[in-house]
Amino acid sequence: MDTEFILKIVPMITALLAVVISPLISIYVTKKQLRASVNSKSRQEWINTLRDEITNYLFGFIKLEGMWFDNAQAIIGNNMAEKPHSSKDLTKALDELQKHKIKISLLINPNEDDHKKLIEILEEAYQNIRTKDKNRSEIEAEILTQSQLILKREWERVKSLD
Repeated sequence: MDTEFILKIVPMITALLAVVISPLISIYVTKKQLRASVNSKSRQEWINTLRDEITNYLFGFIKLEGMWFDNAQAIIGNNMAEKPHSSKDLTKALDELQKHKIKISLLINPNEDDHKKLIEILEEAYQNIRTKDKNRSEIEAEILTQSQLILKREWERVKSLD
């Protein structure tokens, strides 16, 4: 082949490749960044929703414990007629608590051990309202500790996506 021909064709081929490959690389990088951004945003929203549901569960648990205590105090004082909370109120509070537990169950991954443990603790808390096997602050601390472990790990995953 003629050297002059090679000197003319090589820059043209290089320019053609640059025109074709550069946009492909740009598309690939943009797509990857967009996917990471969407995943990060979705995971952050999930974390916020889970945090809200755990907060609602804990608040409902504490409220329900207080309602049971108020009624127990009325019974102890032989004041049955003036129980501060009706069975309808208690049922409504129990239903709310159960609703939050179900939503938490739907939000978490049942294949991860720490997630399963959280559900076990929430169920134990729910059962404890009647049995009083543990005191409220013990259960509350278990829920908070387990929740913090999960939320911390998930937050680390969000940060790694950025």
